This record gives sequence, structure tokens and C-alpha cells, in this order.
Amino acid sequence: MGVVILVMVALVAAGAVALGVRHLYLKAMRPHGFECSLRISRGDVPGLTHRFRAGYAGREIDSFVWRRLAWPSPPVRFPATAVRLDQERAPGVRDHILSVPATFAVVPVELDGDTRIDLALPRRKRNRITAALGS
Repeated sequence: MGVVILVMVALVAAGAVALGVRHLYLKAMRPHGFECSLRISRGDVPGLTHRFRAGYAGREIDSFVWRRLAWPSPPVRFPATAVRLDQERAPGVRDHILSVPATFAVVPVELDGDTRIDLALPRRKRNRITAALGS
């Protein structure tokens, strides 16, 4: 019984270390990027759902690439010009309770056609994000 518990604790610790290494890797690959959350507001985007998912976004030539922190999934690419910083709003009560801190702002990202995603950004890093977007 004690061996089983020890093995379980070791597996949980190894998983935590793997997630931490992934987090550091994403930050190293996109040094001027930022932590943010994404969700689908309208339409369909592979790798996203209607709930906010924490991730890390960084510039890649003329677009942004978002990758989920907690679990490997397909990256989401969107043009920097599609981010509408002028339509910033506070996260809703439901969003705040579930996954988005009250210190974040939610801005829409208008993609091709009828697809729209919501991007939750930390307000305290607004200057860095504006510089990364080239706005």
C-alpha cells in the first residue's frame, strides 16, 4: 500500500515538473510574448472551446501564435491586426469565477468570416502587449 502511494506521489511530481518545463520553454521561445487566455465566442477554431483556456501568445512574423500552457494542443494563429484593443471590457462574472482574474481585460479578435475569439489579457502588462501587437 505504501509503495502505491509513493509511486502516485512520484507520478504527480513528474507531471508538475513537465508542465513547469513546458511553461519555461514557451516563454523562452517567445521572449516578448505574454500570458493570456482564449476562448471561442463565435464560429469554430481547432484547439479552442467556449471556455477560457490559459496559454502563452507570442509574435511570429506578422501573426500571433497562442499555445495552451497546461496541455499540449494545436497552436492557434491569428493576425495582430485582428485584435481589437479599443473594445476592451471587464471579464464577466461567470468568466471571473471560473478562470479569468478580475485584473484581466477581455478583447475580441475578429477572424475570417463569422469567427470570433475572446482574448483575456493582463491589464498590468498593457504597454508590453500594445508594443507586441504593433499598435
